[in-house]
Amino acid sequence: NGSNFTKKAEDLYAKAEKMYKEVSLATDEGIQDRADDAKDLYLQAANCFKLSGDFENALKCYEKCIACEENESDSAPHYREAANCIKETDTDKYV
Repeated sequence: NGSNFTKKAEDLYAKAEKMYKEVSLATDEGIQDRADDAKDLYLQAANCFKLSGDFENALKCYEKCIACEENESDSAPHYREAANCIKETDTDKYV
């Protein structure tokens, strides 16, 4: 049910946030690898939020994915998914 997806999404989001904070503090060569790992967790969390019907939190996850991308061109799928989440929420607020 939706609450199971919500709990899983919250757990994944918390792990991603922790990893993303480590990326922002890191100064070594493995920064992008950790950013990619955080992005993968944000994507999983976004999917769980969408399955639970929580499109606003899914949107937040896609915004974090965009921040994790090293190349702007790699962000296109995240922008598309974010737009889909916006369509599912309050369109008057965003249009």
